[in-house]
Amino acid sequence: KLNFKKDEKNLNAYTFKAQIYDTAESSLVDSRGIATEEIIKLTVSYQFEDKNGVVVYQDSIAKDKRVAVTDNLPTNVLVKNNEKKLLLDSIIQNILFKSKVSLN
Repeated sequence: KLNFKKDEKNLNAYTFKAQIYDTAESSLVDSRGIATEEIIKLTVSYQFEDKNGVVVYQDSIAKDKRVAVTDNLPTNVLVKNNEKKLLLDSIIQNILFKSKVSLN
């Protein structure tokens, strides 16, 4: 989704490297001590390197979302995966914007 162009002949081209971290934690529990809400968090750490491997820009973007959870595990997995996808899409937009501003 980043749609960076690959151009190995361009002497001014950059190499993009990224790592994605995914965490979840209970934020609300009911009277029985069972989680009813979780916070899912995605963090993307990334950097751009020049042709010599020198880091010219690096950043980290984190986003989180509260999601309701139930005792239906398959539904919880679907909901959390969908929310993670939305978070990642948002982070990608931030990376695209920041890279255009910072690398030009």
